[in-house]
Amino acid sequence: MGLYYKGRENVFGTLAIWELSEAESELEALLPKAQTVVAGVKSEKRRKERMAVQLLLQEVFGLDVCVDHYPNGQPFLQRMAGCNRCNAYMHDSISIAHTHRFVVALSHPQKRTGVDIESLDRDFSAVAHKALSDREISYLSTEHSARTLQLAILWCAKEALYKCVSQAGVEFARQMEIDPFTPQESGTLSACFFENDQTNDKNRRGTTFFLNYKVIENHILVYVFAEK
Repeated sequence: MGLYYKGRENVFGTLAIWELSEAESELEALLPKAQTVVAGVKSEKRRKERMAVQLLLQEVFGLDVCVDHYPNGQPFLQRMAGCNRCNAYMHDSISIAHTHRFVVALSHPQKRTGVDIESLDRDFSAVAHKALSDREISYLSTEHSARTLQLAILWCAKEALYKCVSQAGVEFARQMEIDPFTPQESGTLSACFFENDQTNDKNRRGTTFFLNYKVIENHILVYVFAEK
């Protein structure tokens, strides 16, 4: 299908989604520099994801920019060889997520970004004991479908927040907490990120974040912007 969605978020931010339905050869035809983008990548799945990301970047920036990664895995934009017009975008924050069906890119020229997407076909049963605080577990629904949706939203929210703060060694259950919510087709979440995982430290500092979520084609999408 190609470009599924492109829209403004948080005034100057951009959220773009590519539906990855093309064959590898079709993506190559859409991307003149495909061989540069996928050089050294052996997995067909990963090659298709990289080409879809590059196509999304072209949709967002309209220029020859590409994605590289810092040692901690955080993506950043850089100029492709031969492009002299990209300097204005080199400091934009970029976050990327993907499933088998969708590739998502979130960018902003002034704020940090974090995005995650997951298929609701995934088994989220392990999320409660793996990534949730006691308080979060206490407000989970007892109804199966609502609980599954809550777990999916909570997991995506913490993944998006983790990407946004870009801090090593984060304990999902101890350092990130999402306030109670009733899952809907879309909504806003309030979350707190704590500077350490010492839950008995009454003086530990926390920073509040607001995240947006929505259900898209049996997928959960969560994204967040924060001051740099």
